[in-house]
Amino acid sequence: MARNSFGLEQLEDRALFSVFAPMETEALSDGVAIFAAAATHTPLAGQFNVAGTYEHPIMPGNPDAGSHYNFTGRGRKASLGRFHFNGEITTPGFINNARSRGEFVISNGHGTITFSVVGPPQSAGVLPGSLNYRIRSATGSYAGSSGKGRILLSASGTTQKFLMRFNPASA
Repeated sequence: MARNSFGLEQLEDRALFSVFAPMETEALSDGVAIFAAAATHTPLAGQFNVAGTYEHPIMPGNPDAGSHYNFTGRGRKASLGRFHFNGEITTPGFINNARSRGEFVISNGHGTITFSVVGPPQSAGVLPGSLNYRIRSATGSYAGSSGKGRILLSASGTTQKFLMRFNPASA
């Protein structure tokens, strides 16, 4: 977790406190360091769960296009508080081997975090048991967030309920 450094700066004849966000530096050949980029915010550090329901609408058309699943749920995480969750996954169609792909969004009154998700190589039509995720964009308090990891997915075809376990990758 990034920590801020406090320093005392001189402004004309007054001394003021300032806060410095940790930054990565890159040394030049003459030994002078330049600041490369501010540290990124990772609000998803640590495991958490999301639970809810999903729909699997039967779509007319080409079965080679794959099945579509729509998810709606809720969760709670210390760094986020309570949040809403929604998203979609499209599974492979009738082809030998492909990957499920989709997008998930976590949102609350502080902003949104949008993820791209991709499953392992699999056969047609079924939800994968796991997905890899990467934060694609974020807004509000979460702007500048980054992160990736794995989601374990358990879904019931009978009750249309799901449970996802987010497991962020270690930095």
